[in-house]
Amino acid sequence: MMTYKELAAWWNVPVGTIYAWVARGCIPHVRLADRSVRFESATLEKWLATRRMPLAGTGRKGVKRGKQP
Repeated sequence: MMTYKELAAWWNVPVGTIYAWVARGCIPHVRLADRSVRFESATLEKWLATRRMPLAGTGRKGVKRGKQP
C-alpha cells in the first residue's frame, strides 16, 4: 500500500493534489484511521482503466467534427 507521497511520485503530481482528490472522494483509497490514508496500486490501476479516453482519431468512425450543415 502506498502513502500520499508515494502516489504523488508515481503519478508525478503534487502531494497537495492527492490530498484534494481524497478529500473530494475522487480517487479510491483506504482510510486506516482519521489521519492515515493508503492507496492500493492494483485498485488504482483498475480505476484508471475505467477512466481512459480513446486516443484522438481512434474514436467513432465516420463522425465529422466541426460545423454541421
